[in-house]
Amino acid sequence: MRIAKDLGSCKFVFIKYDKGEYVLEVFQQRLSRAFQEYGLNYQDYCIFLPRMDINAFAGMTAIADVFLDSIGWSGCNSTLEAIAHNIPVVTLPRDLMRGRHTLAILKMMGIEETIAATKDEYVKIAVRLGQDAQYRQHISQQVSENKYKLYGDLKPVRALEDFLLKALNKPRRFTAPEVAEILQLAAQYERVNQLTEAEQLYRQILEKQPDHAEALYRLGILMQRLGQTQSAEQLLSAASQYQPDSAKIWFSLGNFRQAQGQLSEAESAYKKAIALRPDSVTICNNLGYTLELQGKLDEAIASYRKALEFQPNCTEAEVNLGNALFTQGKLSTEKQAYYAQLNYQLGIARKQAGDWQTAVAYYRVAIALQPDLVEAHYNLGVILQQQGKEEA
Repeated sequence: MRIAKDLGSCKFVFIKYDKGEYVLEVFQQRLSRAFQEYGLNYQDYCIFLPRMDINAFAGMTAIADVFLDSIGWSGCNSTLEAIAHNIPVVTLPRDLMRGRHTLAILKMMGIEETIAATKDEYVKIAVRLGQDAQYRQHISQQVSENKYKLYGDLKPVRALEDFLLKALNKPRRFTAPEVAEILQLAAQYERVNQLTEAEQLYRQILEKQPDHAEALYRLGILMQRLGQTQSAEQLLSAASQYQPDSAKIWFSLGNFRQAQGQLSEAESAYKKAIALRPDSVTICNNLGYTLELQGKLDEAIASYRKALEFQPNCTEAEVNLGNALFTQGKLSTEKQAYYAQLNYQLGIARKQAGDWQTAVAYYRVAIALQPDLVEAHYNLGVILQQQGKEEA
């Protein structure tokens, strides 16, 4: 039911629906009796319009002043259409959901002045809106300022999802923005070494989305950092299965398996990473080192050279290439001295980074290349002495 201006008097406008002529006739008889009690002819105040298409209906809605929500069977789309034109809506909610749609809509906007508790209050609100133009404008302004709250609100959707997931005994999946926010927070925790908090966030994602590759990957790296190798391998392997097109995951899995001495498996992981990122200098270099550890020197040298094609100034790849050539006996004395210095410099860099194990390896190679390299002997001795003290 709508009240619209018509030559300065109020008019109730009714839309005919496909309920049959008999139902319409009965309704008109009820209106007639109700108006006659006040000595009025309902036809002077009520207009019945035929069923309209969507455009005509929207146009008719736009010229109304007040929307009177049906009692007992509340409007939903029709209420939203009225609100789109900033029209005040009066409603009397009932016990069943079908009678409470407009109630929910108005509460979402924070407009409760036009929600009636009784039929008498419903009439009073409607009369005031019809007669008091200033009050009607006040409510219309509130509608205009707050109707945005009706759109994009996912709380009702989430509530329904929670109900259905609970009924099916399934965990809720996070939305992409929610996951991104959690991952960002976990990364912040890792940067300040709050690893327990970071782990909890990764597991929070995996509790609801066990197949989330990025969470599996990050937690796997974290477990590796914490020395939990079995858990790390399981997580990284799972991540590679759920996202087999990720070069990052295969590369990290290769690094992990190389560190565990699983050289054949590391080689396989690196090759899958290279298939996805054939121009990656780091992957080519690491694959070369894994091949070298397996005694596959020709393949290793080819991989080092491929890395240097992409980045000629990659010191690690150059050092590894020189070391492999030295193992094959293909370095001149002059080149041996050159590569000895490179190994020594990388040893210093790894020592400063706290990676003493790798530093020791570089110092030993430097000495093998140039036995009289005093600085390498000295730095190797310092590390070994310090390690001995720590072990003691």
